[in-house]
Amino acid sequence: MKKIFIILIAIILFNSCEETKEKINIIGKWSTYSKDTGYMEFEIDSSNIGLFSHSMGNLGVKKYEIKDDSLIIFFGERMSFKIEKLSDSLLILKNVNQIDSLRKMSKTVMTYHEIDAKNDSLFDIFDRKFVKRAYKKWIEIGYVTEDELKNSFLDSTKLKLIDSIGKLTK
Repeated sequence: MKKIFIILIAIILFNSCEETKEKINIIGKWSTYSKDTGYMEFEIDSSNIGLFSHSMGNLGVKKYEIKDDSLIIFFGERMSFKIEKLSDSLLILKNVNQIDSLRKMSKTVMTYHEIDAKNDSLFDIFDRKFVKRAYKKWIEIGYVTEDELKNSFLDSTKLKLIDSIGKLTK
């Protein structure tokens, strides 16, 4: 009886010492900004990442996988990033060349990869809202001031967007 009790205790202790690592969930809509790539948005499902960049446009939908704490994107070649989950709405992606912070966006935000390519009016709405989010991010991080943006090369339509951003940030 004593041996059975010792074996049960050993099994319980062994099982309680096992590290249970939670798989990182990155499904959702995310945004980031860097001086190299500008403002970018990602729409991520269980196996694909849709990328859209302010400076480069549609970068397509790419396959990805998560292994332990690494994100591997099949972007022509394999790109690997270490993932640090700071919260449910903030991730840090690191590799040898860059560090990006991804902020979770509202599920209601329309992303590029949700649009039917044949629907021009929907694309126009997306474009206006995307540009507004990009300009807002530029102002928030201090890349430009609202006045610098107004005095730049922008046309009157985009200047109206900046005026509405100012109302959001005050």
